[in-house]
Amino acid sequence: MDKTSFKIFITALVLSIIIFMGLLLLTRHIDNNQEVKLEYVTSPNIFYTVENCVNKYIQLIQSNNREAVYNLIDEKYKEEHKITIYNAIANNDAIEEYSTFVAQKILEDKNNKNTYYVKGFLEGPINIDEDYTGKRTAYSLIVKLNFSNYTYSIIPERVGALIDEI
Repeated sequence: MDKTSFKIFITALVLSIIIFMGLLLLTRHIDNNQEVKLEYVTSPNIFYTVENCVNKYIQLIQSNNREAVYNLIDEKYKEEHKITIYNAIANNDAIEEYSTFVAQKILEDKNNKNTYYVKGFLEGPINIDEDYTGKRTAYSLIVKLNFSNYTYSIIPERVGALIDEI
């Protein structure tokens, strides 16, 4: 190979790498900006399964089981937000005063099957002495179900505003 052929080869290789990297970045940008298409869950089985997953997650937080909470959090979410076993329960202190979660709305992401956006209320114990009301606060997050191995993961992002838009 003479010098001219070698220079052409190197130039073509560099241009190919630049084009490949540009396409890779473009596809990642398009994937990240993909519009979320949500539809209400119509299956009672899915609705109550997802609601039950949230209740189990809350119970684990209340029992201060850091390892179990850490294992339930979605892997990608843990990487992006630098979640460790030691900070998996952080920002959930207020949950301890509630006894259960009641789902109000559950929507499925049609682009990411088995990904559910959940909005509902954390409810405290009912005060029988007064007017049968208890403490209640809005709570929302994302649940991913894996039907192939019967597991689920949690993305503890607040999605209530997104659900309200629909």
